[in-house]
Amino acid sequence: MSSRERRSGQSSLEDAFNSAVKRLDQPLRAWSLIVTVFGDAVAPRGGSLWLGTLNEIMGAFGIGEGVVRTAMSRLAADGWVERDRTGRNSYYRLTPKAMALSEAAAVRIYRLPQRGWSGTWSLAVPAEGPGTRVADRRAALRRAGFAQLNAGLFIAPAGRNVPSETGRVFMFSARSGSAKSDDPEQDREIARSAWKLDESADAYRSFCNLFAPAASALARSRGVSDLTALAVRLLLVHELRRIVLRDPGLPLDLLGSDWAGLEARALAQRIWLACLKPSERWLDTHASGFDGPLPPASAELLRRFRG
Repeated sequence: MSSRERRSGQSSLEDAFNSAVKRLDQPLRAWSLIVTVFGDAVAPRGGSLWLGTLNEIMGAFGIGEGVVRTAMSRLAADGWVERDRTGRNSYYRLTPKAMALSEAAAVRIYRLPQRGWSGTWSLAVPAEGPGTRVADRRAALRRAGFAQLNAGLFIAPAGRNVPSETGRVFMFSARSGSAKSDDPEQDREIARSAWKLDESADAYRSFCNLFAPAASALARSRGVSDLTALAVRLLLVHELRRIVLRDPGLPLDLLGSDWAGLEARALAQRIWLACLKPSERWLDTHASGFDGPLPPASAELLRRFRG
């Protein structure tokens, strides 16, 4: 491959990345993007990152060091990150609470959609009582993928985990009549009425429009900038996370074969895997943590977007 071809490929992906950043529905929030950096790239490599490395990564998004410092102060004050210092150097890692939330989100971000539908719903009723406010319990159930049918009743496909922060919850199982008739339309109607599936579908279609140019650039290119590959990978996960954490993650049998999330997940898988090797190469050669160069990525990283 000639140097001209290599430069052309790098420029094409950089143009696609810059265009995507400009076309985002909302401006990038530094603190939120930093959480993505730690969850997608740092956690699989020991969890600690030097502030200088973080500044270099954020610089690829046009985010300056002053903004990063302010964001880190906010994240530390809110209990998301903790700092270690050696001389004048600062190193950060997610707190145990933030790490647990990041790992729970990762399951939903990187897991491909599942088809099977058992025909059984789980019904949850948050209990009144001391401790966590009922509003907080309801919010935790919604984050876990439950839909609120009325003031005190939530529904989800059977097998959905109930997070501990919901406090005391009464759980029931309900068998769908369509499980006997092999007609899923009743269950799809329940899904359409309980969850805002049209909003999720629109968000997935917008995601595809946003990242299609990057996929085309990667398909044409024979070589890309390692830092640009990392930036594309992080932007992709950041935007996908915003959609997925609002998506109830229903079985495909309840969504239909034309569900927009299928195309979006396939596109995300293709781009993320194409960017994985060069982005990890950048981390190998440029990134540092509290104990020096970042350790090799864990096996968990290689399982992402693969099943």
